[in-house]
Amino acid sequence: NQTANVESVPSSLASQSSRENTPHQSPPDEAAGTMWYDMVPPGVADLQAILASVSRSQETVVQFCQIFVGSEENSATALRRAHGTRSLSNLRHVAHRQCGTVKYFYAHPAASALEDVVECCDRNRTQGGDADQLDRLVDVACDKLTALNDGLRAAVAAFASTA
Repeated sequence: NQTANVESVPSSLASQSSRENTPHQSPPDEAAGTMWYDMVPPGVADLQAILASVSRSQETVVQFCQIFVGSEENSATALRRAHGTRSLSNLRHVAHRQCGTVKYFYAHPAASALEDVVECCDRNRTQGGDADQLDRLVDVACDKLTALNDGLRAAVAAFASTA
């Protein structure tokens, strides 16, 4: 059972995870046209940034994508399940863990949405809160996670078709 968590992240990725919107170069062997990593829609994640941070090892990036999408822990289903328990502590834990993982994909929209869920959980625990707001934030985070998973699956499939 493979899971994508901090322990499974290549050290070259982990050391670069906090870098945001860093300029990067495309792999030198890139031909004109759509590349496998372009299958992730703009603004969802940046696989080229990951390629740059791992010495352009496409196989490493694809392997990490496969681990991520193959893990139930990284899905919108896991976040919805945690939300369904109505345990702020459990929801916060799942959202925080997922946020840390999606940052390795330069998936800023998903990471930001998950951070919003974590912050709302914290507010609700200390000050009482708005359950409807938390529901909306979880919905947004689930949409972003689904887009990320779909994009990564498409990139992996495109890579496999070129191999």
